[in-house]
Amino acid sequence: MRAKITAYFLLVLTLLFYATGKAQLCVSVDAGADDTLCSGQCVTLNATVEGIRATTVYQPAQIPYQPYPFSGSNVVLANTDDTWSALINLPFCFEFYGTSYQQVVIGTNGLLSFDASVANGLCPWTIGVSAPDPALPMNCVMAPYHDLDPTVVTDSALTSINWEIYGTAPCRVFVASWYDAGMYGNGCSQLTNTSQIVLHETTNIIDIFIREKSVCPAWNNGAAIEGLHNATGTAASIYPGRNYPTPWTASNDGVRFSPAGIPTYLFQWLDPSGNVITTNFSTPQLCPTQTTTYTASLVNTGCSGNPIPLSDQVTIYVIPSTLSTTDSSVAPLCAGGCTGTIDIFASGGVPPYTYVWTPAISAGPSAVNLCAGSYICTVYDAAGCWNVIIVNLTPPPTFTMIPGSTPTGCGSSNGSASVNVIGTSGPYTYLWTTGDTTSAISGLAAGNYLVTVTDVNGCTNSITVTVNSVGLILSNQVTPLVCAGDCNASVTVSPLSGTPPYTYSWLPSGGNGPTESGLCSGNYICTVTDSTGCIAVQPLTITAPPPVIVTPNSNMTICQGQSTIIIANVTGGTPPYTYQWNNGLLPVSTNTITPTQTTVYTVIATDSAGCSSAIQSTMVKVNPLPVPMFSATTADCPPDEIYFTNMTDSAVTYLWNFGDPASGGADTSALIHPTHIYNAGGNYSVTLIATNSWGCTDSITLPNVISVPMPPDAALTVSTQVITDFDPPLQFNNFTTGAVSYILYFGDGDSLVTSDTGPYNHLYDSTGTYLVMLVAFAVNGCTDTTYLTFIVEEASSCFIPNAFTPNGNGPNNEFYVYGTNIHDMQLLIFDRWGELIFTSNDLSKGWNGTYKGSKCQEDVYVWKLRYQDVYGNIHERIGHVSLIR
Repeated sequence: MRAKITAYFLLVLTLLFYATGKAQLCVSVDAGADDTLCSGQCVTLNATVEGIRATTVYQPAQIPYQPYPFSGSNVVLANTDDTWSALINLPFCFEFYGTSYQQVVIGTNGLLSFDASVANGLCPWTIGVSAPDPALPMNCVMAPYHDLDPTVVTDSALTSINWEIYGTAPCRVFVASWYDAGMYGNGCSQLTNTSQIVLHETTNIIDIFIREKSVCPAWNNGAAIEGLHNATGTAASIYPGRNYPTPWTASNDGVRFSPAGIPTYLFQWLDPSGNVITTNFSTPQLCPTQTTTYTASLVNTGCSGNPIPLSDQVTIYVIPSTLSTTDSSVAPLCAGGCTGTIDIFASGGVPPYTYVWTPAISAGPSAVNLCAGSYICTVYDAAGCWNVIIVNLTPPPTFTMIPGSTPTGCGSSNGSASVNVIGTSGPYTYLWTTGDTTSAISGLAAGNYLVTVTDVNGCTNSITVTVNSVGLILSNQVTPLVCAGDCNASVTVSPLSGTPPYTYSWLPSGGNGPTESGLCSGNYICTVTDSTGCIAVQPLTITAPPPVIVTPNSNMTICQGQSTIIIANVTGGTPPYTYQWNNGLLPVSTNTITPTQTTVYTVIATDSAGCSSAIQSTMVKVNPLPVPMFSATTADCPPDEIYFTNMTDSAVTYLWNFGDPASGGADTSALIHPTHIYNAGGNYSVTLIATNSWGCTDSITLPNVISVPMPPDAALTVSTQVITDFDPPLQFNNFTTGAVSYILYFGDGDSLVTSDTGPYNHLYDSTGTYLVMLVAFAVNGCTDTTYLTFIVEEASSCFIPNAFTPNGNGPNNEFYVYGTNIHDMQLLIFDRWGELIFTSNDLSKGWNGTYKGSKCQEDVYVWKLRYQDVYGNIHERIGHVSLIR
């Protein structure tokens, strides 16, 4: 029951979601097991939180190899190479580098892309740079990215690229698998690769499992990349050691890419009333007086925008305690001594008591032989309640000793030594190595003397006093080395006291005079003896100046025709420096060079003192340029498809510009041997840019290499778009340019072959709609065709009788207007007094000789007719009609 109680009252509550391998990752909260405290004790709740984090950055890490089945039920890209699949809808949103997606595309070359625009397109296979780089597939997971060929028949009959969904919301996974996929390349088709990508719902974690990953050195130099690449090619998370250009293998391997951005969750500790204690992972000390339940609350918000609330509770049980403790201690007697003691007295609670000391100086209530310091004793009773006692043993006051001495003469014993004691633990006693017991002694020869001081408590301390000899005093003058490695220094030693004459002895150079020359760097000793036998020793050090060291930049690689900068960096010596380069370079630190072949450059630097460096070199490797060259088929009349043959040597990538901007995006191509359709006549200059395996690029432009014959521009007009069958012949006008002959098809079965530019007249004797075609022929054999349409309508005619007999006996019972192609007609009839007695807008509706239901009398009536003919012209006519009964 009391397993979680510690001496520091630390209760660790863990909020954790954890899963490895095949386990589905999902956010979760664990507040830990319930615990028990004694009354008066406090607890700190500490939470370890793992929730949803932003996908701005990722952290790759190894995980156990526990893949999902490699046999998903949704097979894509069967027997297809270098291709992206159609769009695949995810049943959940998935966030990748800060953007939410619900569709993915699978590529044959180990890629899963969030870029919907590549669906059903060409899946890249070339790897020539390391990620991140816009030249690589972007916005994708590489698992790994290398050139696979699913069309290759491997030893396995189950080669498959597939996907599957597992689990339930919000903890589903999307699993894409490449099973037993063969590699592309000579000799590599039987090398199989099996890998898998797992996208975890909610957490946005990405797992990559590799059952086996082979290397095909004969293709892409064995390159492959495992990791993530953002949508702009500016950021990537690559597993270490698995980027271009390093060839690598893997077997039964699992890597997890976890989002490592800022948390997107809200965490709170809540008291029993739901009040927020803190939003930090650690609470302040909580001291419940009764059994209390606390809640750890975690709310995650994923890319769907829907919050995912989770919580867990922990109960702290509080039991009463009457345990009481006191202590008694004695500090150490002397500074640095360990004679202190501590005694702990426990009462109340439930005996027996257990004592735990920090540090572990005892197992019972008493501790002895203690040095000064801080000691902690935790007393537990049989019920598990505890009290903590902290005892500090303070060191006693100490005393300070200050030595003093007077020197002795050369060869004499007239020096003295003393010690002055400062402190509060006197009186003090003294004992010298000479046997003296006072604070000061005299009549001493040169040497060291130890005195031991004892205070009133019996505490002792010792100090050594040095008595020097006042004798021969020397000075020296050094002429230093000019350059490192020279041996041209000299030293002169001069006595400032003593009795001449003097004798000199030099070590290790062996000289015997006051000046020693021709010295290299190192340590030297000169011993001088005067006539009374006093000896003085002068140690000397000759220091070499810092050597001049020149360091050119590292070896470089450039392409033929390129320039680069070569720099010599100098340290040591005395600035300024001069430089001596080979190959005719300027005597300065930085040169701009344009070598035509691989060249080794050497340099020597000399400082202002004339000291020179050792010769150093750097190499500039010059890689050759590709030699772009191509040919093209001869152009015919447009539109014409031209075939280009690439004859470039040693190139790996190409970019064509066909000089035809009117073709839009089709004006460029990256194919080795492309084709292009020219839709207009003219001369076109074509450019080929080639890049070799060293990254060197060169181009060739062949001016006017494509000459597409100019076709004629056919143009035909007609004098009118609508005629009638009574009209004269129709006139056609030929405005064609660039032609020498023509065929005119009139649309009624007649045609005309001519070199005359017209105009042409043609009579149509039947109504109808006619399509006229003009074919124009240029001198170069190219043609152009134009069409026009016109209508031949029946002519308008109008007939009006001058009498009718509305007597019901058959003919002439009504007064009608007769005709053809009469539009928008209005017929008005007036009697002799000018009153309107009949109107009609319909040719089929005539006047029956009545007005307001009564028969009109025999008389002459006036009619007025208004109508529109076939050409849209308005006609108005007035006349008389006789009504006869």
